[in-house]
Amino acid sequence: MNSIFKFLTFVFIIIIYIIYYSQCISKSLGNKCLSQSIPDNSYLPQETFSTKTINNISTEKPNYGRPNLAKYIHLDLKGAPPKPDKFYESFFNFLKSLQMGVKGVLIEYEDILPLEGIFADVGHQAGYTKSDIKLIEKAAKENEIEIIPLIQTFGHLEWILKLDKFQSYRDHPNLPLVISPCINATYVLLQGYLGIFY
Repeated sequence: MNSIFKFLTFVFIIIIYIIYYSQCISKSLGNKCLSQSIPDNSYLPQETFSTKTINNISTEKPNYGRPNLAKYIHLDLKGAPPKPDKFYESFFNFLKSLQMGVKGVLIEYEDILPLEGIFADVGHQAGYTKSDIKLIEKAAKENEIEIIPLIQTFGHLEWILKLDKFQSYRDHPNLPLVISPCINATYVLLQGYLGIFY
């Protein structure tokens, strides 16, 4: 029974392919195949290169899509954070030198932050200090890069909720993915966490 179902599925796919292919051939003068009917994505480059002539020398400058769209890079520090005194200054300088219009970096710190209070023993062994964060902010400012800290609140708090100390905050006792919005202590915990940033 299972092999008959697989065979019929295969035959059905072949029939669809033949019908589509025959339509493309019949419309070949108008080039109306599937690949031609997909609308342009305005977020991707429409022209790969624009040509400019300077002193009879033709140069090609890449077109990086919509120039009015703010471009940000997501940097996830989970697991192996780079050394702040060595990485960020050169990374931000590199982003600026690319001239691609990168406006800022969205940094996902999680347990890399200089945690304190109830979170003091939760931090990563290679976590950043407050002076490291200031060093990152200074390097960003010097290179005209905006820093946005990605702050997880209700979802993606595994790094806290996986610990025994915070199990009572879980939305489901066996799943450390989501913090429960139904517990008043949740809001106190989140306020303490957000207080690290602001």
